[in-house]
Amino acid sequence: MAEEITFTAPVQTDAGASRFRVAKVIFDWETASISITLREWNGTAFFGRTIFASYEGAVATTLMQGLNKANLSAGNSLHQRIITRLTADGKIPAGTQTGSPD
Repeated sequence: MAEEITFTAPVQTDAGASRFRVAKVIFDWETASISITLREWNGTAFFGRTIFASYEGAVATTLMQGLNKANLSAGNSLHQRIITRLTADGKIPAGTQTGSPD
């Protein structure tokens, strides 16, 4: 089962859109930026709404360095770390993370 987040309150763009999964992550070391795309998820496929989030500058560099050194087999997967950070930074609403890494 893929990792996903179900928002506590559906996102503003569509009152019914609450279940999302990380669809794309771009780490750009040259420009010190991270671009993240979450897509609405029905349990088997992407569809519907898209949420974009990004980090730039020193924050992006610090996050990339941390992820580059992280032991992703010890507890939190990359997707779980991304969702947790986006939630903590207020870039996506709070919710419940479920599933396991693909």
